[in-house]
This record gives sequence, structure tokens and C-alpha cells, in this order.
Amino acid sequence: MIEALMRALRPALRKRAVVALILGGVMFSSVYAFAATLGVNSTQLAAGSASVTSCVATNVNASYLIAYDQNIAAGGYRVDKVVMAGLAGCAGKSITADLTGPGASTASLKQVTYGPISAAEATAGSVTITVPYNYPTVPGVPASSVTGISIAIAG
Repeated sequence: MIEALMRALRPALRKRAVVALILGGVMFSSVYAFAATLGVNSTQLAAGSASVTSCVATNVNASYLIAYDQNIAAGGYRVDKVVMAGLAGCAGKSITADLTGPGASTASLKQVTYGPISAAEATAGSVTITVPYNYPTVPGVPASSVTGISIAIAG
């Protein structure tokens, strides 16, 4: 039976288009089978879908505090601290604040990371992160350049 099938298929297999279709089908089914074996859960980013719960019941409010800096020509004030509120329930998570600007630009001026958030901080619902500054090695971020703050909570 197999010999009869091979004799019937041999003329068709000599055509390149048929061979290409068969190989394409084999490759597609192999890739599809491999993708189906990828795992997903709420703490890892991978292919697939999973329900991820937020530690934040409402929006996170972010602002910044400034300090005078004689080394900054544009206004003389730098970002000293980033204050985030609305973090109740985020104990054990890490938080990254990305200062963006200038103008309508969303370019990253400086990222600061803090964490893990303690249980007391989560209960209070707010965290203050000091923006590193050590002129001239680590210059300040001019407050006049900052037009946005993006927040990412991980963990």
C-alpha cells in the first residue's frame, strides 16, 4: 500500500511548488506546536495570555519636588525627589519613575527605581524617591525640562 502511494506521489513531488507547499505545511505545524507549549502566569511576560491583577485600586498620582542648583543655567532648579501616591496594596513591589520631556517629547530624561515597597509604605499609600545627584558626575535634571512622569510597578 505504501509503495502504491509513493508511486502515485512521485511525479507530483518532482514539481517544486508541491515540495515547497509540503515543507511549508510541516514548518507551520512545527512552529504552531512549539508555541502551544509556552507557559504563561501572572508574574512572567511570555507568549500567551494571563490575568494580571493590579496592586493599585485607583490611579497612581506622581509629582516631583525641586531644589535650587547653581549648576543649572535653565532656571536653576533640578528635580530632587519624585513623590507617588495611590500605592496602597503594593507591598513587595518595585516601582520605577521615568522623568520625560522636554516639551511634547516623551524622551526619558532620568529613571529612578525604588523597592521593594514596604508594608508600612503600602499602608500609607505613598513613596518618595530621591533623584540621584552628584555634580558633575551625576548632573541634575532641570525641572524646566520635565513635562511628564511615567510610572511602572513590577513584581
